[in-house]
Amino acid sequence: MSTSALELFAQIRRSLNLLAVNALKPLEIGPKQMVMLLEMDRYGELSCGAVARRTDSDPAAISRALGALEKAGWVARSRDRQDKRQWLVKLSASGKKRIPQLRRIVEILSSEFVRDLTRAEVEQLMHLMGVIASGLKGRVNSDEMMR
Repeated sequence: MSTSALELFAQIRRSLNLLAVNALKPLEIGPKQMVMLLEMDRYGELSCGAVARRTDSDPAAISRALGALEKAGWVARSRDRQDKRQWLVKLSASGKKRIPQLRRIVEILSSEFVRDLTRAEVEQLMHLMGVIASGLKGRVNSDEMMR
């Protein structure tokens, strides 16, 4: 019985997640929190909803993760002055100091991901992943698959 593309993708995702968990253990954060911190570094102050959308996460899970990051002193939360129902989050000074370390971890994980490939294979893989990502993005909110 052959392995499907989805099964291979799931295996790769699990392996990368475990590598990330191990790399982040000394910082006492998880992969999702790392992505959240990098998004805040990239875009600045964000609403909690924007963090959830940018990380494709459940808002309740984001709220819990942000709470842990706030408790650790990595992020600061404040009420949106224009919409008091919303919370805004941004990196604290302590969180900003960690960004270079997080970027280095991303570089290491990226290198590990393609470690066993030649340069030409990496280029081909990147091209194919771009084609797949683009095609899926166009179908995510449509019923095209069900036709």
